[in-house]
Parts: sequence; C-alpha cells; structure tokens
Amino acid sequence: MRDLRIFTRQEAALALVTEGDIAIESRDLTLVSEGPRVVQQMKIRLCSFRGEWFLNPGYGLPYFEEILVKGPLLDRVSGLFYDTLRTVPNVDQITEVTFDLVATTRRLRIAFAAESSFGPLSEIVSV
Repeated sequence: MRDLRIFTRQEAALALVTEGDIAIESRDLTLVSEGPRVVQQMKIRLCSFRGEWFLNPGYGLPYFEEILVKGPLLDRVSGLFYDTLRTVPNVDQITEVTFDLVATTRRLRIAFAAESSFGPLSEIVSV
C-alpha cells in the first residue's frame, strides 16, 4: 500500500523537467518540495512572458517590451528580475542576479542566488 500524504499548495508541487513538461517516473507523477520546489517556482517566474497566459495577460516579465529589445536599460532589467524573484514564497533574500544576452543565439541566460526558508538556493535559467 502506498503512503498517501496530503500536501498543501506551499509544501509540494508537480516536478517539471528542463523543457517545462511534467516529470513522470515509472508512470507516476513526481513531486518536488522544500528547496527544489522554491527553485522551480523561481524558474517558472523568470520564464513567464507577459501576455502569454490568457487567464492573466499581466502575469510574467515584459521580455518583448523592456528586456529583449535593442539597448535595454540594464538597471531596469536587473530590477525586474530582482522584483520577480522576491515575490516567490519562502524566498527571504535575493543575494545575486546576473544575466547575459547572447545576440548570436538570441538566448538570455539568468543566474540567481537566494536565501530561503530551506537554505541557500542557486540556479541558471535560459530564456
């Protein structure tokens, strides 16, 4: 018999693979909790483009309006990333955010480090 534990919304989430699809192992959904859940939520926030979710067009970052434009205001972009990461539950402090736009491949790479209720977290996200 399987151990069926009920999780609240803040305790666990469905695990996602790198491409953003739901992770399935041995025909079962995979859950993430604590630090990995917080990192996953931070990655989701950073990869959300404003206007892409039809139920809330204001959700997400203004990539096409302010970030992936010719001559972006770097202080403004950095502030957008900090503000977005700060809103994730269980994030106590953002300690570092760096980003690099590779024009030839049109990829934005964002690295972040934070302190959370579950300890230090860090990750690199490509958009």
